[in-house]
Amino acid sequence: MLKKYSLTSYRSKGNKIRHLSMISGWFLIVLLLSLSSFAGDGIDRLVLANYLETNGDQFYHTKEIPGNLKLALKQYKKALKYRAEKSDIEWKIVRCYWVLAQKTSNERELNLYHKEGIRYGKAAVKNNSENSNAHLWYAMIVGSGAMRQGVVRTLYNREIIKSGLEKAISLNPRNTNAYVGLAGWYFYVPAILGGDKSEALRLINKAIKLEPNYTSARLVKAEFLISEESYDKATRELNLLLAVKKPVIRGDGVEDKRKAAELLAELKEIRKNG
Repeated sequence: MLKKYSLTSYRSKGNKIRHLSMISGWFLIVLLLSLSSFAGDGIDRLVLANYLETNGDQFYHTKEIPGNLKLALKQYKKALKYRAEKSDIEWKIVRCYWVLAQKTSNERELNLYHKEGIRYGKAAVKNNSENSNAHLWYAMIVGSGAMRQGVVRTLYNREIIKSGLEKAISLNPRNTNAYVGLAGWYFYVPAILGGDKSEALRLINKAIKLEPNYTSARLVKAEFLISEESYDKATRELNLLLAVKKPVIRGDGVEDKRKAAELLAELKEIRKNG
């Protein structure tokens, strides 16, 4: 099992970002109070929604700092109140719930995150069926919830998950996360039910070609290769991951590099004992 991410080496930087987040939070409160007094005079609600969404994005992209992911969730939910076209925000809420679900083993929290994620995911797809990320994250949260409930539930929902990921790609052929998700579907679903490991590798390679610095895609590929006992190829992929200087998502890059180093150590032990 992979260990939980430690922020020890990022404590000083984290404190600075938390300090800025506090300033941003106070500024937001002042802004909300100011705008609320003018709401009846026709203040553009879209401006406030965009501000809240941007604030949520900033918290999400520093989600490696404890508490920021839930702060992002709060900002996105506030933004929903002011935006008529909600799916652009709703899928971001689903994404937050998906990440939260990956980081906890608490049954009560898991049930809550999956239940709420699926609820917002359905709304995102309903409100804008042409939004690639709406289909992507709805499929991802359904898949995450199904996997937590066991193999039977995962197989039962497999077509819902697959069709959502395929729809996401058809709407945006450059949606890297959709390729990674669909690669996972082909890799883990049994061949008799449509799984295909060669197709999984093709899709994950497509994701890496689209975003060479997307460390999460390289980590998934390495995990596929380790499962197939292709240790030399996995080692090469992990070293390529560690060589990425500018990850697509900074926080994810830090976490993925930590996991890559752990896997390399495990592979070294396997070779030593093998």
